[in-house]
Amino acid sequence: MKNKEDEGKKITYVKVESLMDLARLAFGSDFSSRNLFCYQKGSKYRIAMLGEHVANNIIAYYTDSDRKCKGILYESNDSGERAEASDADPGMEKGFIDVFEMDMGHMKEGGIDRKNIQLIKTGMDSLAKMAVKAAVHDEFIKHLYLFAYKGKQIIGGFELVEELNDDIGNFYYAVLPKSEKGNFIAYDYKTGKIEFTERIRGYSYMYLKIINLAEPFPFFNVPD
Repeated sequence: MKNKEDEGKKITYVKVESLMDLARLAFGSDFSSRNLFCYQKGSKYRIAMLGEHVANNIIAYYTDSDRKCKGILYESNDSGERAEASDADPGMEKGFIDVFEMDMGHMKEGGIDRKNIQLIKTGMDSLAKMAVKAAVHDEFIKHLYLFAYKGKQIIGGFELVEELNDDIGNFYYAVLPKSEKGNFIAYDYKTGKIEFTERIRGYSYMYLKIINLAEPFPFFNVPD
């Protein structure tokens, strides 16, 4: 017989580098985005988005703020990006991401059991092309996570190959040969080349969002 403490979803928190990264992750289109949640955590207000499900865990991406807010105004174009907390009522304001006040104390924190996720190594070009193909299939812009691990820069994403999706989670990753910085990856249809960029520069490219993490995923443990 199962313990009640073992039942239900657990939450695994992963910190992003900035509010901009959280807004980029949540943003879908001008009038459609993922919900964000806000609750008090000590002296700070934690703003979080519920992300991938791995076994009985939900990954929650978060950043801490000195104040709570009703939403985040996000904009991304060829001039750059902006994300700022707002206390205004949005109405139908373009680029407004709702932030709902909700106590997350009812969800038990827990780590992701390594046996419930496979870490699959690939090259940067293959990783980007897998993500682009998945984005075309889903008709939705995909994102990859960028983080530091034991002095190396890692980039990766979940469930990029549909044929391999099963009960065990799959995280595909690449070790970058040199340090890269950017908010997006631009994929050139004609040449197949990829480039890290700070902004969306036009529509002759397919773009992938980069979400910069302040820490590695707790399940990410690979040999040096």
